[in-house]
Amino acid sequence: MRKIGHAGTLDPLAKGLLIILLNKATRLSYYFLSMDKEYVSEFKLGVVTDTWDLDGRIVESKKIKNLNAADTEKKLSSLIGEYRQVPPIYSAIKYKGKPLYYYARKGKKVKAEPRLVKINNIGMLSLAGDILTVRINCSSGTYVRSIANEVGEMLGCGAAVKSLTRTKIGTFNVKNSIKLEDFVSEKFDSEDLYKKPFFISLEEVLRDNQDIYVKDEYKKMVKNGQPVSKMMIDNSKIKSRMVLKKGELVKIKDTGGKLMAIHEIFNETDYKKCFNEYMKLTKSIIIC
Repeated sequence: MRKIGHAGTLDPLAKGLLIILLNKATRLSYYFLSMDKEYVSEFKLGVVTDTWDLDGRIVESKKIKNLNAADTEKKLSSLIGEYRQVPPIYSAIKYKGKPLYYYARKGKKVKAEPRLVKINNIGMLSLAGDILTVRINCSSGTYVRSIANEVGEMLGCGAAVKSLTRTKIGTFNVKNSIKLEDFVSEKFDSEDLYKKPFFISLEEVLRDNQDIYVKDEYKKMVKNGQPVSKMMIDNSKIKSRMVLKKGELVKIKDTGGKLMAIHEIFNETDYKKCFNEYMKLTKSIIIC
């Protein structure tokens, strides 16, 4: 897996961290898509556009009155937590099978249903003239353009996204990435590539996920994509209480510690309280 910075996204104003999965790792795309994101964004105050960013058409201009840093910071912090966010009409969210932007471009008005999102943290980095710069940590699916529009309404002057940079995806940081143009222009051999901070192995990506060690007689079954049941697990390798939560990814290893596969927990259980030796606990996602 490579993390590549300064790469384009669906938002023409956005840049920043992009995780690229290679080969079998592409099967984990859903895992990364669901991770929290961090952004640094500039909001231009005093304008409202139809797209809620500066690529759109200005529909209203307002005067900026009596803004100060302390009051602005306080209003930003009021957004922290879970709430139902109205997505921009110019977005890829589907309505009756078609993206919202399809209707927007045709001048058709449709109701964009609010979606549950979570703002883990939002803070002001600077307030200079009509440019408010913020850092936002939020759940996947959160629209920064919607946040800009909401902030503009709270401040009473309108706001639209001027720039947007994704700085983190989960625990992955843009500081450890490489610019796309630098990666394309440089030549790497396989040994050199593994030493680079932007290239991460599957095992390293899932370093905080649980390990499940399988007895040697069942190694072939794992290599053939079979799920893991309790009878296959080497109990001597379990160092503490093992609780399996449905949907979590686990690393399946042989008794020597070699990674054989990545599995997803299929049946949620407290391992010690599971008395059915044959119950399927996992499903195979990647065979290494």
